[in-house]
Amino acid sequence: LYRHPVLSLAVGPDARVAAASDTRGAVNLWKLPAYPEAVWYPHPGPVSALAAGGNRVATGQTTGEVRVWGPADRQPPPPLTTVGQPSRALALSGDGRFLAVGSRPDGRVMLY
Repeated sequence: LYRHPVLSLAVGPDARVAAASDTRGAVNLWKLPAYPEAVWYPHPGPVSALAAGGNRVATGQTTGEVRVWGPADRQPPPPLTTVGQPSRALALSGDGRFLAVGSRPDGRVMLY
């Protein structure tokens, strides 16, 4: 249950992981199909896009910063990239090794 508005949701391709972000910058991760206690990622600001893949979660901020979090991260990892405007779409490959970032007004998608 969230007490703040949810900005984005993601479910991993194998349906074993779900993630949600809210306006405070909180990112929660659940392992499915059970409904256990969530893993909380202390994000440095509002998250405008989420993706889940493998055991990783990618977050895109309203500032344009994109981060990829591992299961043991409890502090924000350094940004993978800064796209200069809000990140609107993220996709992680099923194994979590590749990331696609979409946010540019010209329609380009960046791959990492």
